Amino acid sequence: QISGLFVLLPLLQVAALGSILALSRWPGFGLNREQQVAAMFCAAHKTIAFGMPLLKTIFDGSPSMALLCAPLLIYHPLQL
Repeated sequence: QISGLFVLLPLLQVAALGSILALSRWPGFGLNREQQVAAMFCAAHKTIAFGMPLLKTIFDGSPSMALLCAPLLIYHPLQL
């Protein structure tokens, strides 16, 4: 079950980023290049303050909680 999440969650992330990119380039929004870059950065940015409570809510009581938190704890400092 957890190994399926390691496949599903990155695919959802890529789909979300693709959607944000497509929407930011849509002429109806009227975003210039700098605003498109900001939209992509904000769409991909995750924080520990949001991610840890979310993980705890979804996987509360899971024996592999540390394994589930590891990617966020590694990814967050790399974005800073």
